[in-house]
Order: sequence, then structure tokens, then C-alpha cells
Amino acid sequence: MNRRVHSTLRRGPAQRWPVALLSLCLALPAAATPPPWAPAHGWRAKQGAAYRAPAAAPVAAWSPAPVPDIRGGSCNREVLGALLGGVAGGVLGSKVGDGSGRTLATIGGVLLGALVGGSLGRSMDNADQACVQRTLEHAPDRRAVGWTNPDTGRAWSVEPLRTWSDSGGRPCREYVTGVREDGRIRETTEQACRAPDGSWRRLG
Repeated sequence: MNRRVHSTLRRGPAQRWPVALLSLCLALPAAATPPPWAPAHGWRAKQGAAYRAPAAAPVAAWSPAPVPDIRGGSCNREVLGALLGGVAGGVLGSKVGDGSGRTLATIGGVLLGALVGGSLGRSMDNADQACVQRTLEHAPDRRAVGWTNPDTGRAWSVEPLRTWSDSGGRPCREYVTGVREDGRIRETTEQACRAPDGSWRRLG
């Protein structure tokens, strides 16, 4: 008997199992293209000419456009109040937004309906509501914007919490509005969607 074979046979079980394992691995078929009769799941479906990669999730066409005052965490309430009063219509584009269209939408949104309802909304004047409109249009999520009403002494803040698109493709936002007055803080959370004219309308 061949000396090498004889030596292998005389090994105990603990010595022979690596040899047996190697033989088993060599006997297994290598990974290869599935046979023609295999169902077109997974690999074949992806490699076939008809395969198309999954489409990327749709990205909302609208996103907040930064402007100096909102980017700095404040709202230029005085200019908005003047525009609402019809005093400074000529400075609309240069002092408030990126062009007059967005500012007109802000003013129009205020005239069409309040973005803050309930007792908090009744504590706001039109310029305060205009600041809410402006914050929703220009502030990114989790960016708080504040201002103080000099006539009432109330300190307001608005913070967009999240942004999404509804079934009709409109941008919608959830936001929290807070006011500090006489050492007390009150808050309310609401939602609004952007209308085709660029103004924001409160839901509910």
C-alpha cells in the first residue's frame, strides 16, 4: 500500500476531519449563472433586459428659500406691518423677500385666513400672522424664528417641525407657535399647506 495513503488511514477521527471537509468543499458546485429552467427571481430578473432599477423617491419641488431676516432667526415685522397698512407698497420686493410675488402671497395669505387659531391666534395682529406666513415660506425645519409685537409686548416664535407633500403634491408643514407674556409661555401646534398662489393655508 502506498505509504502516504496508509498514513492517512491510520489517522484518528480528529486528524481526518479536515481532509473530509476539504473533499466536501471541492465537491460542491461553484456559484454560476442559474440554469435556463430556473425561475426568473432575483439574479435573472435583475440581469434580464427588462430589468429596471427601482425609481428614486420623489423629491418635493418646493423648499424653503433663505432670506436674511429669517436666516438670522427673526422676522422683519415692522416692514410687514407697513405693507399690510398700505404705507410702503413700493418697497415690497427689496425689503421683504426675493421678489414681490412671495411678499404679495404672504400678505394675501394673511387676508385670507389666520395661520394660528384659537386664543393664541386671537392674540395676534395681522403683522404677527404675516410673520408666521413668512416663517413657513422661508425657514427650514427646526429653525425657530422670533419677533416682538411692540404694541402688545408679546414675544412670539414659530418653528417648522416637519415638511411633506400631500396627495395632491402640495408642500405641507407642521409648526409650533409660542408666545411669552407676563412670564407665561403658551404654545400650539398646527399644520398648513402651500396654495398655488404661494400663500400658506392652515388645515382644519
